[in-house]
Amino acid sequence: MIQICHGYHGDSGPMISNFFFGVAGYKGEIHHNDAVILAMNGHQIVGGAFVHDQGSKKTIFIHAKDKEVSEKLSAEILEAKS
Repeated sequence: MIQICHGYHGDSGPMISNFFFGVAGYKGEIHHNDAVILAMNGHQIVGGAFVHDQGSKKTIFIHAKDKEVSEKLSAEILEAKS
């Protein structure tokens, strides 16, 4: 199962707060292959992308430049991973 936790520049909602304050507490590795997927099509990732790998469940945190890009990235990642 892959869960996307996405936020975007200017977002003050709980997801982006979880991105900034939650990621520091995760012990999961940053997977370079996932970063490559995030970088495809030249999307601008403002804050980076992190993967929290719990074996059967992966949580991908994205901080994109705006809501539209954030949602598009989420869809692309899920499609690429399926």
